[in-house]
Amino acid sequence: GVIEAASRSPRRFARDELTFLQSVAELLAAALARSLVEAQVRHQALHDALTGLPTRGLFRDLLAQALARSRRNHTTLLVLFADLDGFKQVNDSLGHHAGDEVLVGVAGRLTGVLRSSDSLARLGGDEFLMLLEEVEGDQELGRAIARVREAITDTPFVIDGHPLALDVTIGVARADESHRSPEDLIRDADAAMY
Repeated sequence: GVIEAASRSPRRFARDELTFLQSVAELLAAALARSLVEAQVRHQALHDALTGLPTRGLFRDLLAQALARSRRNHTTLLVLFADLDGFKQVNDSLGHHAGDEVLVGVAGRLTGVLRSSDSLARLGGDEFLMLLEEVEGDQELGRAIARVREAITDTPFVIDGHPLALDVTIGVARADESHRSPEDLIRDADAAMY
């Protein structure tokens, strides 16, 4: 960066003034660098390192806010819990590198089929959470589930030249008065998946 000092009248800055300005510039540079590092640490703490998606903790916070909005506005709120079927065989037969490529691909495909108002998170392993707000009726929910399913099943993933067909199991939980916390809703979506 650049720091500029000016004088109202023409003059030369004294050595001690230049030293002071240099110290101020170095202090500002250190503060900016620290701020960038802190932002990176915050991002890493809240996002999955592999996919860049929010982690369970951030998803829980987003869900808590969405629950409050849903109750205040009397709108529908859904959580989808998705688990990839056949993912273990990918890791076992082609290795964890291939599994990582599949997970990154799944994250990209799911991001592409969700609305901009929806949220997606990687829970861990091959499990993903989706938060859908203001879903109007079962038909819209059915279309959302179909888009998620098709994103995973319609086009095989190609890893190292090998086409991999995966399926997905999806559980859905609709928020109601019994869901006092985000964890209640996540738990119910997980149970619905099974």
